[in-house]
Amino acid sequence: MVTKAINEKLGFTLVVIAFVCIRLLASVIYPSFPAWDPWSYYEALNTLLDTRINPLCNKSGYYMSGIIYVLAGVTEGSGLDTYNAIKWLGPLIYCIIIIPILYSMGRDFSRNSKAGLITLLLFGISDIGVLRESYTIAEGLAIPLSVIAIYSAINFYKDGRVFELFVTFIVMLCLPFVHHLTSFITFLTFVVVLASLVKTEKIRRNFAIVLVLIFASCIIFTSQAHIYLEREAYRRFSTFLEGMSNPRTPSTYEALTEKYSAVPRSFTELIYQHISTGIILLLAFITFLESAIKKIERTEEIFLYVWLIVTVAFFFISILGDYLFGWLFDFYGYRAWIFAVVPASVLAARTLLKLTKMNSLILPLIVGISVLGTSAFTIHQFDTMNYHYYEIETSDWLLDNLGNRTVIFSPGSFHPSRSLNTVPYLIKVESKDLEFFTCNDTYIEYILNSSRYRNIYVISSKRATDKPFHTAYMRICYDSFGSDLFNRIYDSKISWIWKG
Repeated sequence: MVTKAINEKLGFTLVVIAFVCIRLLASVIYPSFPAWDPWSYYEALNTLLDTRINPLCNKSGYYMSGIIYVLAGVTEGSGLDTYNAIKWLGPLIYCIIIIPILYSMGRDFSRNSKAGLITLLLFGISDIGVLRESYTIAEGLAIPLSVIAIYSAINFYKDGRVFELFVTFIVMLCLPFVHHLTSFITFLTFVVVLASLVKTEKIRRNFAIVLVLIFASCIIFTSQAHIYLEREAYRRFSTFLEGMSNPRTPSTYEALTEKYSAVPRSFTELIYQHISTGIILLLAFITFLESAIKKIERTEEIFLYVWLIVTVAFFFISILGDYLFGWLFDFYGYRAWIFAVVPASVLAARTLLKLTKMNSLILPLIVGISVLGTSAFTIHQFDTMNYHYYEIETSDWLLDNLGNRTVIFSPGSFHPSRSLNTVPYLIKVESKDLEFFTCNDTYIEYILNSSRYRNIYVISSKRATDKPFHTAYMRICYDSFGSDLFNRIYDSKISWIWKG
């Protein structure tokens, strides 16, 4: 027994080390931030420390995710500078929160501690999970919090402990201030799960969770958080439904890769880079079928069963949204997979545990294949930062040479390293002006002759040229910018600026 306990602790320690290492890989490899999202959070953290924006009554219109408030507290308490807080603390905080919860959830579901370790491994090496949790971003904190809320609700439903209900309430109250979409999906999951449990013997506990959700919602909708929910999650779903009458018809490959920072070079490469997703889904589907055939009686099985249905359905709806509407409609696309990866990992661990008992080589084989695919995917995505550094340099050059009443047209290439609020000029940035970027000469001349602006700049880059944002509706045309209407005033070979 002593040897078994030691082996379990050693196995848990090794899995945790591997989990943390793969999350920190991008920050170790790249000298600066491994993606462009952290730059906006870096700016937001500095803005918060300067202005002290209250999240409950934010009248500034400047959205502050809860992760920024967490990092602000750590930086002020420890003296750590904001740059290193954004670079390192995000992934570490995510790991500290989610590792014990995931392990416990996998162990409880399969009633086996090895299943808890396998759950950690599968989630740890999942492609989108690694991509979205390797740097500071709102989902990175929101996903672990949503898992805590659901796990606490499962324990309350199972054991009736009031403390678990209190934890669910607190997390659901905080979640909208961290990330609007994760909050929306978690609320939706609870609604469907509780509806599925309405005929069980524990109906009072069902109503208790319902009352907690209603109470949390009432508080949220008297605060600023409901504006973010309406503006983001609900607005995008409304757009999805309204746009059903005017779909587009791209290729499947274009629809799946349109929102990528670095597009896979072929459909085969796309499949290889997401092999971990395919493996987890396949294993989870096997467990799903097995659970569907037999009668499900355990509360945690019902929760996870319905949780997987809701999140996988949302994933496919998001992919359909990409296919029908593209980037222009700002739908969620491939990253919606991260909401399904937690329940899928838990269910997949049970099947993988059974397969491992049949052949001990199956687990290292699946883990090895998944790690190779995920590593190729994350490195390929983060490699775009080599271009992004040039974009930052070019954008900073432009900020240093601006004048008052300036408009900057850029298809996603304008990324200065400092806030526009630090520049004592009136500046406007346009990134979705279809008529301008599709070279409508009449419209461009109208903009150039407008009295609203004294200075008009266009900034683009190799990344935007090779992979135009909004590809479903707009192929960026550079002909007009090479005409007499514009002068090319900056050229770093892969990033350019024109002045009108």
